[in-house]
Amino acid sequence: MSEAIEIYKAIGDHKKRLRAKYGVTCPVCPEKRPKAHPSILMPQQRCRVDGYVDPRPELTDQQYQEPQMNGISFIISQSGLRPLPSTPKQTPPGGGKLSVSQYVDIAEQFANGDTKANLARAYGVTHQAICYVIKKQQ
Repeated sequence: MSEAIEIYKAIGDHKKRLRAKYGVTCPVCPEKRPKAHPSILMPQQRCRVDGYVDPRPELTDQQYQEPQMNGISFIISQSGLRPLPSTPKQTPPGGGKLSVSQYVDIAEQFANGDTKANLARAYGVTHQAICYVIKKQQ
């Protein structure tokens, strides 16, 4: 991605962290619109729906920058490094319920005479999934 896109994403993440830390729900919204979700207001922000203004004092520069400095994502984005991927699970392509070792076990049990329906019940998958596994293992 370009550098500008990364900057905009970092700004969006920063705003989400600020909203999570300092945002409060509008007290007028539940009264006027009981079935709708209430607006989340930052200090001194006006609710666009009801016109209520949050009475808390505006955020200081230090409060505004604080969530940005605490996150590991900020450090990673400033250093240009990428986080290491987690260790891959031994699951088949598509991320199904069955692991690669279970694929082998199913194929062996089917070769030994077990039925597809019994295998499906034992592994908690559908008959079609067992057919797929057997087809892939041959």
